[in-house]
Amino acid sequence: MNTQQEPLTTDQLFTRTKQTRQLFISRQLSTAICAAIFGLLIFFHALDSLETAFLDTWLSRAKVVKETEVVLIPISGKSLNQIGKWPWPPFRHAVMIEFLQRLGARSIYIDHNFSESWWEEDQKALTAVLSKKKSPVFFAADFLPHFDNSGPGLNKLAPGQEPRMDWARPLPEIAKLVFFGHRQLNLENDRVFRFWTPWFTGQGMIYPIAALKMLSETQNSNHAAKTFDRQEDKNFLIPWNRTRFKKWDRFEFSDMVQAYLSLREGMSQQIDPEIFKGKDVFIGLADESSSLSGRTPWNETVFPFEVMAMIFDGLRNPDWDLKKIAPVGISIFLFIAAAGALFFWTGLRLGRIYWVVWAGIVTAVILIWMTGILLSVWVSVLSTLLYLITAGAVVFVFDALHARQEHSALFHLATRDGLTNLYVIRHFRVIMNQMTREAVMRKEPLAVILMDIDHFKKINDTHGHPAGDMVLKRTAEIIQAAVRQKRTLKDIDFVARYGGEEFIILIRRNSLESVANRIAERIRVSIQEAQYDWNGTKIFVTTSLGVAILNQGENIPDSMVHRADKALYLAKQSGRNRVCTQNDLPQ
Repeated sequence: MNTQQEPLTTDQLFTRTKQTRQLFISRQLSTAICAAIFGLLIFFHALDSLETAFLDTWLSRAKVVKETEVVLIPISGKSLNQIGKWPWPPFRHAVMIEFLQRLGARSIYIDHNFSESWWEEDQKALTAVLSKKKSPVFFAADFLPHFDNSGPGLNKLAPGQEPRMDWARPLPEIAKLVFFGHRQLNLENDRVFRFWTPWFTGQGMIYPIAALKMLSETQNSNHAAKTFDRQEDKNFLIPWNRTRFKKWDRFEFSDMVQAYLSLREGMSQQIDPEIFKGKDVFIGLADESSSLSGRTPWNETVFPFEVMAMIFDGLRNPDWDLKKIAPVGISIFLFIAAAGALFFWTGLRLGRIYWVVWAGIVTAVILIWMTGILLSVWVSVLSTLLYLITAGAVVFVFDALHARQEHSALFHLATRDGLTNLYVIRHFRVIMNQMTREAVMRKEPLAVILMDIDHFKKINDTHGHPAGDMVLKRTAEIIQAAVRQKRTLKDIDFVARYGGEEFIILIRRNSLESVANRIAERIRVSIQEAQYDWNGTKIFVTTSLGVAILNQGENIPDSMVHRADKALYLAKQSGRNRVCTQNDLPQ
């Protein structure tokens, strides 16, 4: 016995409004999720990291013909603890320069500008070593703010006063004995060193980067300097190469000092001179607490003197033409933008905007990647394109989801009755024809039930059409509960609204007797015992049902449906509220 339910209102009888509202909410939710994903990618610089990964992979494809000829001497916290606070007096560096010259170093770069004033004895010790000129020595020049206040400790500005920018470079006594170049490296927001500037201009003076100066002096050629032709306004990619970076020999500054002292006292050699012979040595501060540190493209801590060594190593490698791997300028970007606009316009014309925009972006990236492989040109707008690709992907997925939802909703509206949520008869016929073919092929029984609500016109006339709609909807729910719905596809039954107050049910893999006595009779009894309440008034509802089965030799369902219709008519003629089968029909 079914329990009594609350009376249904007119709004509850129709489901299209509710389905439309649910579809709208799902669209808004999917839009918010897509926007949140895209926002998180931007906030956490995920695509910037992806570009870095692409860039690192692309840079790593350079063939290394020459063996590495770079040695690094970092000044880490260990050396600072043993020797003293930075900056050190010149004689400390004089000792290191003299030792490296004895070891046969080809050139020496110290990542310091030596602009401080020291005791005259300290400066003499450094100038004495530099005067020997066994190996060229290179210092750094920095373009830094200067304070005009005089006196010790007066590096403060008056209100509204701005510091004066000027070059900090070696003192005149030292500058005439060494070479120097700028070390203005570009540390980006994510603290990764990616670009370098060949020439830097400040206060009317222009200096090459130290690595470029080193190459022109050590190679006895100005070819490298001429290659860049004082392009002070252009940035170039740092030629990162992870393999070469890992292969460089590294010796702590304090360990080198200890080796020098041991050698001076006549003790055995602690460092193999062959490691330094004919090599270019880079010395610099490597204290991780220093603000000078940055990151490599593979997210490893790196210091400016190591970056300078990598630039120098790339400059002297014949396989690296750094002029070609410079970021391409605005012309390429405008070309890509024009191509994108053309794709966009084409999409509008064809009505396939998402597909065409997506194809355009992918094509642009392929062209950029091929340009990098074939011409060794890296286009610096790749990060922007990656964001566009992600946006295109989000739009594409969003559009695909909405299209699928829209297709599902339209399919539901086209195949389901808006009132009862049962199949419409047109779609039911397609299903029935397919099930008939399968039943014939598998030699399985197939039955159909036609049913009609008794005296339905009287219900409409007495209680009104909304009450009649409630009866139809409630009856459809009872029918669906009585047949197999939540099973595998080969076992489920199908129910449709045949028209008006008539329903049709397709039962698979059951005999005529089983369908009539077990399923059809169960439906009839359930409807008869159900409570149909409308505005406090109980409505008594009964049904008449006709059952037929697909006979042997039949390949289409038309005859079966015709027999079920005759059996339904017989049930009505026999007093209604009963089940009749094709076997009850007169021969």
